[in-house]
Amino acid sequence: MTDSADNDTAHAKGRLEGAESSDLKGAADRLQGALGDLERALDPLLGKLEQLEKQVEDDKSFSEDRARLAGELDELTAKHAARDAEIKAREDELKALSTETMRELDAAISQMRHALDGPGDAGR
Repeated sequence: MTDSADNDTAHAKGRLEGAESSDLKGAADRLQGALGDLERALDPLLGKLEQLEKQVEDDKSFSEDRARLAGELDELTAKHAARDAEIKAREDELKALSTETMRELDAAISQMRHALDGPGDAGR
């Protein structure tokens, strides 16, 4: 009876191991399925993440371009202001020269009239 009991125990143990192996295989299959589902669910999220990262990169590039253009605008504004000041100074200089030239012309015209009138023409 011992051999028969040992056989029964060994047979039961084999079935138990087979069942455990089958349970492990089923659990592994379910785990693989769940991982596949997770990957499929993450694919759109990863695509969206890549799109957002690209947008951040574009925004950074836009900000850098904006800062560069603002610097260029400030530089051109300063040059324009300096040029305006230079033009104003030249206009003032030309105005002063014009005024001086007009006085000199008036003096010359006055002298010419005086010379043309002469001493003998003063009585007429």
